Amino acid sequence: MQTLASIKALSLAATPDDRRTLVLAITQAFDAVQKAPSDDENALFCDVVGRILDQLTESVRAEVAQKLAPMERTPEALAFKMASDESIAVAGPVLEQSTKLTDAQLVEIAENRDDSYRLAIAKRESVSEAVTDVIVEKSGREVLQAISGNRGAAFSQKGVGVLLERGGEDATVQQNLLARSRDDGSMAGKIRNALTEGLRKKLGDFVTQLPAEEMDHAVEIAQQAYMAEKGVARRARMARKLMLDEINAGKMQVDEAVMQLSREKRIDDLGWLAAQILQIPETIAQGAFNAVAVDTAVILGRALGVSERTFQLVATARRQVLSLPPESEAAALQEFSALSQMEASRAIRLLKMR
Repeated sequence: MQTLASIKALSLAATPDDRRTLVLAITQAFDAVQKAPSDDENALFCDVVGRILDQLTESVRAEVAQKLAPMERTPEALAFKMASDESIAVAGPVLEQSTKLTDAQLVEIAENRDDSYRLAIAKRESVSEAVTDVIVEKSGREVLQAISGNRGAAFSQKGVGVLLERGGEDATVQQNLLARSRDDGSMAGKIRNALTEGLRKKLGDFVTQLPAEEMDHAVEIAQQAYMAEKGVARRARMARKLMLDEINAGKMQVDEAVMQLSREKRIDDLGWLAAQILQIPETIAQGAFNAVAVDTAVILGRALGVSERTFQLVATARRQVLSLPPESEAAALQEFSALSQMEASRAIRLLKMR
């Protein structure tokens, strides 16, 4: 991997090829880092990328954005610079994925850029009321459809009223709001509160399809259960990411991690972990642990280097989660014992070629 000093030197390079090398060095450095960067390292990355970013072609800047947008360690200043890029191909991935952008930054971009930028913001996993207030005030039909259909977008009472005034007659917006109002009692209440006499006349059938007010309490309970479940899922994602960080830092063995996930019957997370370590598509790895046929799961287990005792726990977790017959555990362990590390490695190379 390039050293920080060599990356800084490359930032002074004048040729397109050297700048391309710099981009690859930066993304490799971010991917390979095993602990949170220091303030000095963050400052260096921002300095290097900030200096060179404007000299890169749009396609290369977009490549950098695609790499850095989902990374938790991307410096905040760098995330905002990319999110403000003149090209939506660069800004879009960051606006949609980066957790480093503040509400104030998102509001600034939403107020001063066009609908392509607002559409990317509308697709974020979560959008605050302050941001949606600007989105619904400034945006056209496509963005209003996207933000109204985003269950992670929070709406103020004012925001709901503006959305109904500006996009309430759109069929997709209506469908999105009706679907959400059936699952979210607070949204149903905000919609009803926003319905002026003029809106009631203008929206017609939409108003009659809103859930009855007496349903709000039951809907609110269901919404709370949904949010609790969503919170559990988010914490599980954070836990598995921390687990991978500890493996990369040498603080946890792969065998130990697989054993823990198996005991907790988290076979989806087993697939995710295998995909990250073996560098294969998540769909393949998660499909392997969730499939009735055990052959690909055996290959992944052997390629990860887990012990037979640990793979026994994997087989038990699969049997319990997938409701497999009791004899499936013994069959899985037999296949695991018969497969060599070399054969598993060869099979992984073939999987990567798919």
